[in-house]
Amino acid sequence: MDACLEQFLDANANHVYSFVKDPVGHPAENGISFSVIVAAKSTRIRTFQAVVFLRSTKGKPTEKGGQTSRRPAKGNSFLKKKSVMKMECVILAGGGSTRMGRAKAGMRLGRSTLLGHARTLAAELGLPCRVQSRDDTPGQGPLGGVVTALCRARAKGTERILFLGCDMPFLTAEFTRRILAVEAEAVFASVKGTVGFPFMLSPGVLPKVEAQLAAGRRSLQRLATRLRARRIRVLAAEAAQLQNLNTPADLIAARKTVTCLGRHV
Repeated sequence: MDACLEQFLDANANHVYSFVKDPVGHPAENGISFSVIVAAKSTRIRTFQAVVFLRSTKGKPTEKGGQTSRRPAKGNSFLKKKSVMKMECVILAGGGSTRMGRAKAGMRLGRSTLLGHARTLAAELGLPCRVQSRDDTPGQGPLGGVVTALCRARAKGTERILFLGCDMPFLTAEFTRRILAVEAEAVFASVKGTVGFPFMLSPGVLPKVEAQLAAGRRSLQRLATRLRARRIRVLAAEAAQLQNLNTPADLIAARKTVTCLGRHV
């Protein structure tokens, strides 16, 4: 595994920017894949994209047209579908934050703001990220933001949208990838039968979401039921990372958690 990583770094020494965290190898059908974050040469230094290095261990070179070529291996089917399908991440940051008393997006936890933590997660997942701070129908809760995001995604030809809140700083890429891996029009994280962030929707569900909002039903629970959404059960060991920060007390507790863990996130 180390040799694979060194080979990749040698080939990309001019543009590898940084790892979001220690590089982790993931088994694939034809080798080991490494997810790293690089800065494209044509972008600003803080604009990231994800790349995957896949080392093939199957197949033999064949002669074709006087040149040596290798039969394409199957590879990781999820990575292939993800690269072809047009996906994006939308961070909903347009809430009133009434219980917190001030806007949550700019509040600091460790070395970053709450919004910054959500952006970092999107970068680690390799998804283009858009922050939505204004809804076309304000005052409608998360569902108003969902409708706005789906309308804009449909206009751009986006096929799937991962929705994140800006107040869940402990959410990990490992769990979120379980949402991304499911092929369905609607996929929600579910804790003891209650759905919430993160969740993924296809723009094709927009008419149903609009109909529910027009009926004055703004609940994500009702929406998941209406869409017959797939539910990804949150394990007991994962529950803490789905904690959202709604009050000043929640923020104080989160800062204590970061301090106790010795993390400077």
